[in-house]
Amino acid sequence: AVVAESVREVNGMFRDSEYAAAVAALPTALVSARSAVAAYEGDRKITAWGHLAQAYQTAALVLIQLRRDDLAYHALGLAMEAGRSAGDDMLAAAAVCGENWLLTRQARFDEAEQAALQTAEAVEPSFSRSSPAHLGTWGWLNLGAAAAATRNNRPDVARDALKRARAAAQVAAGYTSPEVAQWTTFNPAVVAMREAELAMVTGDADRVLRVARRVPADAQPRVTHHRFMLDVAAAHLERRRNDEALATLLELRHVVPGWLRHQRYARTQTARLLQSRRSVPTELRELADFLDVS
Repeated sequence: AVVAESVREVNGMFRDSEYAAAVAALPTALVSARSAVAAYEGDRKITAWGHLAQAYQTAALVLIQLRRDDLAYHALGLAMEAGRSAGDDMLAAAAVCGENWLLTRQARFDEAEQAALQTAEAVEPSFSRSSPAHLGTWGWLNLGAAAAATRNNRPDVARDALKRARAAAQVAAGYTSPEVAQWTTFNPAVVAMREAELAMVTGDADRVLRVARRVPADAQPRVTHHRFMLDVAAAHLERRRNDEALATLLELRHVVPGWLRHQRYARTQTARLLQSRRSVPTELRELADFLDVS
């Protein structure tokens, strides 16, 4: 029970973009879960393997955000092995969600799309019998496929994947698993936030702002909402609403400064705001200094 709580807490730190706290807590969570695997036998050992898989997944997600890609790949591999040792297909599939994200960030779009689609096909749920956690993981896999396909100029694949994700969100809405929380928190707002991201990738700023009206301010997971707010800021910039873009970035700096420091997307937008002004207001200058934008 102590191990389970430790893993849940560190996963919550990631979801809330508290990276410094997550980095500090992860070693203890990992060592505790490894110790449990070594200490127990039978069903308790299988349960401990599940906790270890979740700890490795969270470590990978934090490392991806911190751009420690080699370590992130290693952690994802360990998460998949632990998930298989636990006999839990969903734990292994959740690790593929992380792999898809990392491959997409590295512009390896073909690999990212195929990893997500093949895994989604392998774990396709029953909408009437499968658990919300199963539906949520499958939905995230389809969102990952849509993200890669959109960036790879494959709109038909992206459209179909989004359609499947929407269907899963309608069934899984409102459910948050106590286990693999990042990939099993799934609802229509999650799909809308990803839809806004993909609209921004294709340059449709107006659609981003339309979709944003469907996203509540308290949408979960928070890390997904924070990323969504950067797309909203980018859409305002495209529409030359610089004050709105700056206000959005300043709000993120106030709420999640540790997360914002690691976002190249935020630095790019701040640089654009600087270039668009003859005189730089104090708030923008402070934001540029904070993000190390010259």
